[in-house]
Formats: sequence, structure tokens, C-alpha cells
Amino acid sequence: MRGDDLPWLARTALLPVRRFGDEHFEADVAKALVAGAALHADLTPESAGSALFGWLLCGLAQQVGFPAPVGGAGALTDALVRRLRARGGVVRAEPIAVAPRNGNGSSGSGHRILENAYQAQEQAVRRATSYAASSSDAKGA
Repeated sequence: MRGDDLPWLARTALLPVRRFGDEHFEADVAKALVAGAALHADLTPESAGSALFGWLLCGLAQQVGFPAPVGGAGALTDALVRRLRARGGVVRAEPIAVAPRNGNGSSGSGHRILENAYQAQEQAVRRATSYAASSSDAKGA
């Protein structure tokens, strides 16, 4: 890196990726590529410094490619679950349906599923709160 590149680097290190994209690219697809890379750093397009992360990750991808798990994204989840279970962990998941809207704007049968899921969440919170309260009472006794 040359010395005259340092002001550009310093500015980019503070710039939101949305502004960086607008200043450096005309094509929306190019702006989206850099912004998408920045989002992998858990930064919003308006976050200070997100331009630097987007730029760096795109440069890294250009050199070594975009990493992807063999078998797709689901393979990554499967590997994490196997690792958790190997250490005695348990995964619990319940299906949640989206409530469809009928032509008249009322909810369809999916509404009952959402309501049941919400009630199950409330029950879980009540049980956890009750357990925490009884545990703290027992410790204080």
C-alpha cells in the first residue's frame, strides 16, 4: 500500500457500506455484493466501518473464493447439531406456521397454530420463571 492510499483507507474504515457503494459503483448488483459481504460481519449497511468489512471480505473472496459448506447450508446446521449432541446437548424445535389471510382479511386455520405456539412459549416462560423463583427461595433457606 502506498502512502497516498492511507487517507482512502482511513475514510473507508469509517464509512457505511451503503455510502461506499453509492460513491464507487453504478450497478446495484455491485453495491449489493459489497453490502452483502459487510452483513456477514453483523454490521448494518448504515454502520460506521461496514464499508471496510465489505471491501475486505470481497477482496478475500476474490483471492480464495466464497467459502461454502459441502452439501449446502443445511450441512453446517447438521454438523453443529452433531457436535452439540456429542457433548450431551439436546435440540428442541417446534413448527410454527404463518397465519394465512383469507380474502376478507380474517385469519385462516394457521392462526390457531400460531396461537398454540404462543401459548406454549408463555407456558415455557412461566415454568422457567417459577423454577428460577423456587431455586432462589431454596438457596436462601
